[in-house]
Amino acid sequence: MHMHYGLLELTELIKKTTGDPAVLSGVDNLQKTLRGAVVPSCISHKERLQLIDTGLMLNLPYPPFLGGKRDADLLIALDYGSDEAFKTLTPARNYAAEVKKPFPEIDDKILEERNWPKDCYVFEGKEKEPTTVYMPLFNRRNCKGL
Repeated sequence: MHMHYGLLELTELIKKTTGDPAVLSGVDNLQKTLRGAVVPSCISHKERLQLIDTGLMLNLPYPPFLGGKRDADLLIALDYGSDEAFKTLTPARNYAAEVKKPFPEIDDKILEERNWPKDCYVFEGKEKEPTTVYMPLFNRRNCKGL
C-alpha cells in the first residue's frame, strides 16, 4: 500500500520524530512562468508552493532516497556536525519506520559508542534497505589527543 502524506501530516510527523518544529517556507511558484518546461500537473497550477528542507528535519537528506522512485542501494552519510554521533542517523531510522520506508537495522549496542565513535560504520541492507555507510567527522581516529 502506497501512503501519501500531505504537508500538514508531514509537518506533524517531523515534529513527532525529531522533536523540532519544521521550518516551512512559502514561495512563488516560478515554474508557472517557464515556457516549454515539463512541470508535473500537481504543482503547475499552484500560485505558491510550501517547501520543507529535509536537512532541517534530520540534518541529512535521507527521505528522498528511501524507497520510491530513487530506491537507492547505498547511502553515504558524512556527519560533520559537532553534536554526538548518530544524532542524525537515529531520527532517520525512526522516520523510516514511521512512514514504512526501508532502512537498515542499527544495533542499539553500537549507539553506546556515540561519545567516542569509530571513523566509519557500515549498516548493511538486507533486502530493500539501502546499505548505509555512516562516517562521523569527530571520531576516535581524528580526535586521538582529545
